[in-house]
Amino acid sequence: MSPIIHLIRHAQGEHNVSSEGHAIRDAQLTADGVRQCSRLESEFPAFKDVDLVVASPIKRTVWTALHSFDTRMNDDTLEIIALPEIQATSDRLCDTGSSPEEVAEEFDGKHVDLSLVVSGWDSKQGRWAPDDDSVMKRAEEARVWLRSRPEKEIAVVTHRRLRSLIEICLHTNRAQAE
Repeated sequence: MSPIIHLIRHAQGEHNVSSEGHAIRDAQLTADGVRQCSRLESEFPAFKDVDLVVASPIKRTVWTALHSFDTRMNDDTLEIIALPEIQATSDRLCDTGSSPEEVAEEFDGKHVDLSLVVSGWDSKQGRWAPDDDSVMKRAEEARVWLRSRPEKEIAVVTHRRLRSLIEICLHTNRAQAE
């Protein structure tokens, strides 16, 4: 049976505060964003049921996952898997990730599996391009990958547009199967 997928948008990032933030590569969370994460445990009914957290490798989404699920990561074996297919869908600097090496350095010693973060994922070219066809293909690949996971409940921390596209892929596939 396919897992239940909970889609979560990242907390407030530097790029959400002002348009100047759009010029910051791989924008981080703001202090307000970190505070938003601390509320997830009390406001998300399935918090204790999540078996896996999947996040875009863009720093603000991984930090959203880490801050939001920190009590679970300290108490049990909950892990975050960084999945490049669910990265932000524009080519603005704030939506462009960092190199695999920089991401690895940022999250060294944290409960984050970066094994799927490949060289070039941050290029915004080829399969990682922000054009509609590439984005839809990645959203579908993410849907297939998520549906194939053995966990019962997965929290996916991603970006506004991709969250909507994954919802469309999940519902379209479910309707076709029925």
